[in-house]
Amino acid sequence: MRIVQVKVYHFDELSKAAKKIALDSHRDVQVESEDWADLIVGDASDIGLKISSFDTYEDEIEGELTQDIRKCIELIKKNHGHNCATYKIAIETETKLSDSNLSLKELQSIESEFLDNLLREYLDMLNNHLNYLTSDEGLAEYFDAKWYEFTEDGKRFKF
Repeated sequence: MRIVQVKVYHFDELSKAAKKIALDSHRDVQVESEDWADLIVGDASDIGLKISSFDTYEDEIEGELTQDIRKCIELIKKNHGHNCATYKIAIETETKLSDSNLSLKELQSIESEFLDNLLREYLDMLNNHLNYLTSDEGLAEYFDAKWYEFTEDGKRFKF
């Protein structure tokens, strides 16, 4: 039989060097599965935009509108704040659509531009969220919320 005693620390109690080790060794803990993006992809779905794939490293995103463009604009205006980039995209597109003399080709061009702008904005949201989740600040909050404990040298303590 043996008894082992180990001092454990919360992240904020670690030395600067130990914090760096803890952060660097857990950099991807919040993004190991793709569910980190579910809220943003779900928000897109709520406004009639289906994101079918994205790659933040390659800066690529694909998707399609699942609602009529006017319905998407209505949903954005209802659910997104005035300072949100998607709201501004919706207002700009609504203004373009207000011309009653638009040809079919012009309507298709407006819809294509709307889709491209929304996809680009959602890719930016995904990138910003990913950057936060892997940042020192995001990880420190995660460690606190999950009650992570560390040894003095910054390694995660596990029973």
